[in-house]
Amino acid sequence: MSRVDRSKAFAAGLALAALGGCATGAASSEAASAPPAWFGPAAEAAAAKGYPELTDVPAAPSATNAESPAWQTLEQELVAARDALRTDERATPAPANAPAEAAAFREGAVRAIETTRSRY
Repeated sequence: MSRVDRSKAFAAGLALAALGGCATGAASSEAASAPPAWFGPAAEAAAAKGYPELTDVPAAPSATNAESPAWQTLEQELVAARDALRTDERATPAPANAPAEAAAFREGAVRAIETTRSRY
């Protein structure tokens, strides 16, 4: 059998396999669209539990929820923490043009590491 004949035979085999898959796929897609046997009782049980409908959920929280004393207290605590953070001296960024200070900090850190290392 020549190379061309083998290619034609291979192509014909692929075509037959594809057609066979399409023929069996139609029957399996009909079976897949039907719900399984357990679905009916499970749906009835879920309906009996009384799950809420999506339309029952309010679109936005009511003003009574947002203005409760608990939320006001929490807001005051968060504002106080924010203000404390902003006024902390460590919250100010280091100047970008202070290479001498950076070098001094690095030397001090290296010294502290070496001192600690020599103790152990």
